Amino acid sequence: MKKAISPVIATVILAFTAILIGISVSYFYRGISEQNTKVTAMELESVRCLRSTNMMLARWEIEILVKNTGTEQVYLKNVYVNGKIIKDYGLVSGGSLSSSLSIGTSLPNDGVIMKPGREETFYVWVGESLFSTGTEISIQVQNINNVGLSKNVVLT
Repeated sequence: MKKAISPVIATVILAFTAILIGISVSYFYRGISEQNTKVTAMELESVRCLRSTNMMLARWEIEILVKNTGTEQVYLKNVYVNGKIIKDYGLVSGGSLSSSLSIGTSLPNDGVIMKPGREETFYVWVGESLFSTGTEISIQVQNINNVGLSKNVVLT
């Protein structure tokens, strides 16, 4: 006659197996949810136009405050003025303005990497020959994934 395992031992083995399967499923779904909750997001906190005091050839200085509101780092790459990338106006990025005909930015040529929660202030300088006082222009900040945020500002 063969001996079977006792009902108590069978219940313990069954309970242990169920707990092990539950833990495995929990880890699996936690990994999926962590991947889906990683968010790349940024906000234009403020855009304001000031009379330029930093750049001799610029008439206006536009101060841009960007905040990374996501859970992943954001790589800011480009600035656009009226839908046109800054370098198309004949200016090099990175903190210079070559003539009053140009537009400049303090955003470095290689962009800026922003960690979650970090704020970054940078500037766009506008020469007086391109626009006139009272003109509304659109400023757009774009990340490496071509996601952009824009705000309009009046040159005062």
